[in-house]
Amino acid sequence: MLALLTAGCAEPHDREGSNDVIDIPAETVKADLTAAPVQASEEPEATEIFLSPSYPPSTEAPKVPAITSVSGKYSTYDGTNIMRVDDRAYEMCVFLEDETKSYAALISDTAARLKGKTTVYDLIIPTAYGVMMPDDMRESISFYIDTGECIEKVYSDMSSDVKTVSCYDTLMRHRDEFIYFRTDHHWTANGAYYAYSEFCKKKGVEPYSLEGRRVDEYGGFLGSLYKEGGNIPELLPEETVYAYWPVSENVKMLITTAEGNQVEEPIITDVSAYSATNKYSTFAGGDNPITEFTNDDAADGSVCIIIKESFGNALLPFLVDHYSKVYEIDYRYWKGNVVELAEQVGANDLIFANNFMMISSKSNIGKLNMILH
Repeated sequence: MLALLTAGCAEPHDREGSNDVIDIPAETVKADLTAAPVQASEEPEATEIFLSPSYPPSTEAPKVPAITSVSGKYSTYDGTNIMRVDDRAYEMCVFLEDETKSYAALISDTAARLKGKTTVYDLIIPTAYGVMMPDDMRESISFYIDTGECIEKVYSDMSSDVKTVSCYDTLMRHRDEFIYFRTDHHWTANGAYYAYSEFCKKKGVEPYSLEGRRVDEYGGFLGSLYKEGGNIPELLPEETVYAYWPVSENVKMLITTAEGNQVEEPIITDVSAYSATNKYSTFAGGDNPITEFTNDDAADGSVCIIIKESFGNALLPFLVDHYSKVYEIDYRYWKGNVVELAEQVGANDLIFANNFMMISSKSNIGKLNMILH
């Protein structure tokens, strides 16, 4: 069946992953940026602050760890949208409301077309810029935007047919943990796990714990922000990628490449021999037009489709435990029709898992539109 669904996948396939880039308008960044900060030698003592506006009503607002920069300065890199504070790099983000409204309309329209047949979820994934930026820098950077508020604005533009999954507050409560890489634009498996847990809450199922899972470790990781910034020495030392396996023992992954070749691989790829920049590709085989996951331990016949860019890869080892079949689609490379696919495979759930940069990208929203109509 999969070969039939993937006909027409023609874009080149990058086995070691690809970056998700959005152009930052020049006027967004002011010219009087401060000098490069000194490298952090010691983490400041953590305190706690409170976030309240976006949290559900409660007797006490959940506590969020405070993060304060060591240097109080930031630097940018010519020809990139990369910012560095101390020993961590960020992709600077913008919020373009015309584009986000187009994104919200696409998701809402898809939910309406599949109403009564497939439940549509939307998970907007914050980047490190919105979660890990030190609190003092948030206040001092004139063009900084509040990711949490922006995500809620996009969700408010969606119809009630869409089940929105907000993971921003949860990630903020865990921002003192290893949930984003310092040298790469992606989140870690631990960050993805917290978002997966929020999806489970929305779906009404119990998330599987991280405890007891097999975990593979791949050291020597220096990600996209290190490389694209010109091998920034202040981002050293190298990082380690931790990859958790599913709880289910009988999960198979079948990749269909852009050339139409089908390759069966384990859901966690051994990336020991990959270049320092590409070790994030351990998750779900990296970026491919369409990948089919079969879980023989889930005998209920349930089917899920997830529409993603590379942030979504780290979700798959957690999501596959809950379905008999999962179809992972990268809208940047796949050439089919999602609604037709959902009807053909009898999908119970359809998850849009898109990072915060994507929802303001006219180009990527255009690619998403092509597979929805």
